[in-house]
Amino acid sequence: MSIRGNILVVDDEIGPLESLRIVMKPHHTVETAVSGQEALQLIATRPFDVVTLDLNMPDMNGIEVLKRIKEENESVEVVIVTGYGTLSTAQQAIRYGAFDYITKPFDVVEMVEVTENAVRKKRLGESMRGVVSGLLERNRRKETGPTEDTEDWRGEPGMKIHEGTSFPLRDIFTLYRELSLVDFVKVLSRILEEKNLHMHQHSERVDLYAMMVAAHFDLPEAERENLRIAAFLHDIGKVGISNDIINKEGPLNETEWAEVRDHPRRGIQLVEPLGLPHSVLSIILHHHESFDGTGYPKGLRGSEIPIGARIIRVVDSYDAMTSNRPYRKARSDPWVMDELARCRGTDFDPGIVDVFIEILSRHERLILDNSF
Repeated sequence: MSIRGNILVVDDEIGPLESLRIVMKPHHTVETAVSGQEALQLIATRPFDVVTLDLNMPDMNGIEVLKRIKEENESVEVVIVTGYGTLSTAQQAIRYGAFDYITKPFDVVEMVEVTENAVRKKRLGESMRGVVSGLLERNRRKETGPTEDTEDWRGEPGMKIHEGTSFPLRDIFTLYRELSLVDFVKVLSRILEEKNLHMHQHSERVDLYAMMVAAHFDLPEAERENLRIAAFLHDIGKVGISNDIINKEGPLNETEWAEVRDHPRRGIQLVEPLGLPHSVLSIILHHHESFDGTGYPKGLRGSEIPIGARIIRVVDSYDAMTSNRPYRKARSDPWVMDELARCRGTDFDPGIVDVFIEILSRHERLILDNSF
């Protein structure tokens, strides 16, 4: 069942502007703007679900418009529609919260589908935000303890299920059956990351980098889909960890570090209601394993670690090092690439490091596949 939304099409060129308006009009209520400033004025006075946004406009760069939209009303979804796709602009778009990044000339069917999914995501976010916030607050306040020993999803003993650590994800998901699981977990990860300024859009960027690496290794479509889901959910186990720990400026003590190290196990507990594939859970559980066997939680080494988890380990570390954290400023790309190379074979899979460094070192302009 389609959902009719309120769409704002922003483009300074009349041809593309009218093309998008005509494409969207049968499905949604559509308004147009020919400049970034006009778009911001309209968004300030009228409710929009989705904005389709050109990057190259004379008065204000599209990335700057995107930033302003998200600063003033984060719930509005933005779809970038541009004639030139580059790695740099795609990274910026994802960093500042774009729903998707589409290159011109666009496919009409794809454009309609992406926009409708963006409307669904907006409505899902409105429904989920209050539910998740309330339940997370309840979980923080509730004193929990182990109810029983049980086997984890791999049939291995030792995982304990705690009351109050989960919330009814399946119940929320069933309200949005038409939305893909990937889009659902995008919304979930975004809402959870709202709780931590330093993690904002982290999972979106990890997804982008992971898909680039997966494309090089030519992973089957099903594996890529599972990797995407895991990329958005890999840090979900940090939900419920005290903000005092997450945002601590100094080093963690032993107790605090033990709590942080437990987040992969907590993560698979939290997503259990979604009935995710085994391989997704495996990536979430093992994304902090090290290639030399010194990682956690199982101390797996080499090929014992699922390839998806090895990919996430590299790209997650890259994004963490290039982002500001409470305990340090973001590192430069050259410094981070040197660090990745230094740790190849110990923390990281050497083959994945080599591929990722090659990707980062490519030409400044990189035409993106729409699957990114």
